[in-house]
Amino acid sequence: MKSIVIGLLILLSSTFSQLNAEVFRTGDEQTTTLLEQADQLARQRKYGQALKVYDDVMAGAKKEGDWETLIYALAGKGYAFSGLRNFELAKPSLDSAVLIGKSKGPNGLALASAHYALGIFYTRSNELDKALQAHDQSLRTRLNLLGQRHEKVIESYNGIGEIYRYYIRDFLKAERYFQLALNSLKGLDKTDTRLLYRTYYNLATTKRSLKDFDQALAYGFKAIEALESDNVQDTISLVRCFGMIANIYDNRSQSKRAIEYYKKSLSFRASMRHPSYSELAHDYYNLGVAFITSNDPKSAIACADSMIVLINNHVPNDTRRLADAYIIKAGGLNKLSLFEGSLQNYRYALKIQQSDENTSHFALSYTYKYLADLMLGNQWFDSALHYSQNSIQVATSAGNLENWSNPSYQILEERAYLYEVIASKGKALMALFTQSNQLTQLKLALECFQLSESLMNAYWNSQEVEMSKLQLMQKSYFIYEAAIECSYLLFTESGDSQYLKTAYFLMERSKSRLLSERLEQVKNYSHYNIPDSILKKERKLRSEIALLQNRRYILGENHKNDSVERSVSMQILSLNEQFSEWQDDLITMFPEYRFREPDLGIFPFEKIHREEGSLFVEYFFGETSMYVLTTTPNKTNLVKIQNDTTLTDQINELSKIIAKGPRPESLIDDFKKYSDLAYNLYSKLLLPVLKDLEPKQKPTKLFIVPDGPLNLLPFHALITSKPADTSVPNYKDLDYVARKYIVSYAHDAAAHFTPRLKNSKTGLLAFGWSNEEQETQELINLPGTIKEINLIADIMAGEFIADQDVLKATFMTKAPKYGIIHLAIHGGASQNDMYTNFLQFKDEKLFAYELYNLNLDNDLTVLSACETGYGKIFSSEGVYSMARGFSFAGCKSVLLTLWRINDHSTAMIMGKTYEEIDKGIPLNTAIHEAQIHYLNSADQYSAHPVNWAGMELWGSPESIERTPQGMAYIYYTIASLGCLFLLYLVFRIKPMRSGAK
Repeated sequence: MKSIVIGLLILLSSTFSQLNAEVFRTGDEQTTTLLEQADQLARQRKYGQALKVYDDVMAGAKKEGDWETLIYALAGKGYAFSGLRNFELAKPSLDSAVLIGKSKGPNGLALASAHYALGIFYTRSNELDKALQAHDQSLRTRLNLLGQRHEKVIESYNGIGEIYRYYIRDFLKAERYFQLALNSLKGLDKTDTRLLYRTYYNLATTKRSLKDFDQALAYGFKAIEALESDNVQDTISLVRCFGMIANIYDNRSQSKRAIEYYKKSLSFRASMRHPSYSELAHDYYNLGVAFITSNDPKSAIACADSMIVLINNHVPNDTRRLADAYIIKAGGLNKLSLFEGSLQNYRYALKIQQSDENTSHFALSYTYKYLADLMLGNQWFDSALHYSQNSIQVATSAGNLENWSNPSYQILEERAYLYEVIASKGKALMALFTQSNQLTQLKLALECFQLSESLMNAYWNSQEVEMSKLQLMQKSYFIYEAAIECSYLLFTESGDSQYLKTAYFLMERSKSRLLSERLEQVKNYSHYNIPDSILKKERKLRSEIALLQNRRYILGENHKNDSVERSVSMQILSLNEQFSEWQDDLITMFPEYRFREPDLGIFPFEKIHREEGSLFVEYFFGETSMYVLTTTPNKTNLVKIQNDTTLTDQINELSKIIAKGPRPESLIDDFKKYSDLAYNLYSKLLLPVLKDLEPKQKPTKLFIVPDGPLNLLPFHALITSKPADTSVPNYKDLDYVARKYIVSYAHDAAAHFTPRLKNSKTGLLAFGWSNEEQETQELINLPGTIKEINLIADIMAGEFIADQDVLKATFMTKAPKYGIIHLAIHGGASQNDMYTNFLQFKDEKLFAYELYNLNLDNDLTVLSACETGYGKIFSSEGVYSMARGFSFAGCKSVLLTLWRINDHSTAMIMGKTYEEIDKGIPLNTAIHEAQIHYLNSADQYSAHPVNWAGMELWGSPESIERTPQGMAYIYYTIASLGCLFLLYLVFRIKPMRSGAK
């Protein structure tokens, strides 16, 4: 926890100088000057001096009968007293200001300022309901008199948002008010830089709390930009911005950048003539957190010790910072596996917080959370449960909850940050079940995980940036693993099939959320008949944002060029703001359309394809275990497989051996390695789910939804038995899974089983380019590509583009018009950088993120290029590959490649595949038949999987309804003409016979 309530107090002080600068100011000029002087002193937190000047202002205002200035002075006096924590004297001044404002005020603006100051008073005295009421009264008056776009209205939006953000911790409501403030700021002719800074700072801290770290970073940089544009040097606010940006880098697991900014913040603050020692201690706290994150616990402990010395010497009454120091020390000791010392320091912190009536519920709740995590990590499960329950109760003020129950979702949704605490509670309950075997504990544990997942979704829905969502899911993936483990245990203990459905729901929920969200959006656009001419701007913005995200990601990884990264972050923010404006414009043009929370497209469990001979297999690849859900026409099952550390290594090793192809210098060794790995992985991943099936249930089709590194595994290239003799390489006679099963793959069940609707887009568009003129190490000559499209052209009619005409712009223009797209060109991918996957056209590269700029909505894309299914793996989203880019653009089925493919063998397989597609058979059967046909015609070496197994069908396996084309079209035409001729003869002969009679 990094408390920043003290920062809010500075914000309030820095903005109060504007409190009395109303647009309808009247009164004596000297009195007005004194009032401005008092406001300035209050802004500088020199409350004692401010009070004296306010008294002089009041005396002058009473003498002149200037009720408006009197109201302002009384409000300022109340504000100053509340800044001194002298609430007994603050309240009468504020009440008097409100009373006079209601009875004597010449207009409502002075009264609105009094209500605003009263809202600050109630905030500081922790009477939050009253604070919100006072701020709401101020806001309504200001809106009525000044309209939406005025600095005073913006001030009120910030005031309300700050209560929700820093005190109530309802970050979603806070974000809405801060966004209203920002929208109003954009409409001002001249912007107050202090107000701009305040709004951007608030948005940055709120986005950070919502775990939208990319947006938070951009708003943080915008806050600094606002400060730098102000003529008055505000070192305190600048230091706070440095600390906040460091926090964000820390949350993004960029510890080095975080430490740089924390040190910068410390350096600036220490250079001040009169630094705030409390805030200096807080800087040490933040730096300590970063050292813990970067696995440098000794430096973290040193920060804690520095905090303790600083507090004892300068601010001995600052119990909050002292508690923070012990929390950092405890965290560092825990990293060093010094459990007793860690526990002792956490308890020191807890004792200090419990004895301080001003300790926030948020701070106390997090200390309980740290203790719960410590106990859980050391297998003290009863204590972990006790502390996690305390954390929940303190944060929600729920009182004693019976039988370890949870507050309702309605209560918790305003405290969504508790999702991690509730997940920890679930883990403790599940661990206690293994000791007691009480199903009630296990059921409550599952309830905790489901509740935790629902709360985490509030963060997901609030985020706008792709990378932030990926990072959130990466961090939260443990919740799904624990929940599925819980479902598995409940199923095995009770035999209740409802837990199979729960496991299925959780598996689906954990996969391809961004992709599902996008496809749902496109479906909504289509439902409301929104023209593509309007949607082009949306796709263009998405593509530009992705390009800049790639640039910022690279800059962040290299830890270089801070100014450039800052510039890129603000460009992304500007594009996101344009995207929000586009959404507003869309709703204006189409009032019936509304942007809804994304429907993640969970395919109904009951609708999973259960035809005879089919087997649906969905994997969840956890940190400690792997779970496999299988469904046949007669049976559903959930299997648990131990996920040892060698499994991922075996998958990677198998891929490497296949990709190398047959090597003369190591033929026997490679064959033996391949045989061992392919059989071991089959035994581990498929055999456990196949062996329990009865003979009549034996499938012929496998519908696979992989997960994690399994996304890069060609299941169809595994073998079901080891060869008797590995001393003689013979890839032709191996018992490949492909010989027994038709295998297809998908990101989720919906992609497998959603019925293929008739598409208005028809026809085939094919590109083929061999690079024979400019062969390089990266782009070798591929003469087979031209052969490939010539083979396809003999089978299907279409538009075929080759060699010099294979241009990126041509593809981008033509691709959205066709139902089938075929690309026989070069490709490349990286497992480290999600944004550098590409297809190489004659003139330039097409990157995956640029596909965001297309609306393909086609039936099939064939990526006959290298590594189109390869890329960086994310736990939740799968592989960020070129193939995924086409799915994102709306392609229902993608035939992809896992490694560098052989262009000659690929041409043969593609020719056979299109023959089968043209017959109207299902796509999964078409590629299967083509691969088996190749295997049957190959010899013992050319049957190596590198030549045939790299191609996988992802998405809908259903056949494509096609208009007859090619030779089939000719036969169809001849047959049709023949029928017409016969009909002519029938009707011609009939009248002749009638006449003869």
